[in-house]
Amino acid sequence: MTTVAVLGTFDTSAENSESVARHIEAAGGRAIRIHRDEPWSSKIRKMLPSQVVYGTGFGFAAKLWALGRALGKRTINHWVGTDVLMALEDRPMRTMARRAAPFIGLHLTVAPWLVEELATSGIRASLIPLVTPVCYDLRRGPGPAGVLAYLPDDRADFYGSQIVYAAARQMPEIPFAVVAGTQEKQPAIPNIRYFGWVDDIAPLYEQYPILLRVAQHDGLPKMVLEALAFGNQVIFEYPLEGCRHARTEAEALSAIRDIVAESCPINEAGSRLVQEHYRHDQVVTALLQTLGVSPR
Repeated sequence: MTTVAVLGTFDTSAENSESVARHIEAAGGRAIRIHRDEPWSSKIRKMLPSQVVYGTGFGFAAKLWALGRALGKRTINHWVGTDVLMALEDRPMRTMARRAAPFIGLHLTVAPWLVEELATSGIRASLIPLVTPVCYDLRRGPGPAGVLAYLPDDRADFYGSQIVYAAARQMPEIPFAVVAGTQEKQPAIPNIRYFGWVDDIAPLYEQYPILLRVAQHDGLPKMVLEALAFGNQVIFEYPLEGCRHARTEAEALSAIRDIVAESCPINEAGSRLVQEHYRHDQVVTALLQTLGVSPR
């Protein structure tokens, strides 16, 4: 039985490290959870019986990885998005990433563009997505256009709020929906509805069949995969099969207009992409095999 020491915060069951730990256990392996803030004596004690030390977003923790290597463990870090941006744009964090890199035996990341970005910092990473279960059947039927966006109140600008607001103002006939954001903290625009945090987003995918996701930086967002799986049109800041590529306001507006002119067609190519390359069981199996855990 393979024992994996999993580094993380373990705040919720959906958090990446906790999710991976549960998959290891479900496959018959043993996961030893090591919290980021545990005393070093506890970290050493927990690492000792493991064969592998694995973390998500721990690319700057040189001392932790050095400890794992000193104890003779395989060391694997999964880069997920914001950590890559920090390694690229924050000089102290970039220095920390370079110090940690020699002690990490295998770098993984979740999207092809992150592989390329990490390479510019001298880090060679392999691609293994991290995805949570979503509904992978093609559910949407023909219907009117509507645009959905993710704009959390505390980071609305980072997630492209100015592009969303501009599109809504220039297309008053099209309804827009914003999740994770509230009207108390974002502009009151007549054709935008703010839903705040949503537990069940499926009805919104059905009502708003265009996802506008043009953030300053991204990993592989769950919303993008979910929208594609539903057969929705997705406007995304990175080139991804089944998505319409846009990085600027002009490109996003043009993409929305094109989709509306085409009567908002069902995105069969996007749904097929998720089915063939991002199924939850498929991705989990690839990660477990990399960790040395044989799925049941």
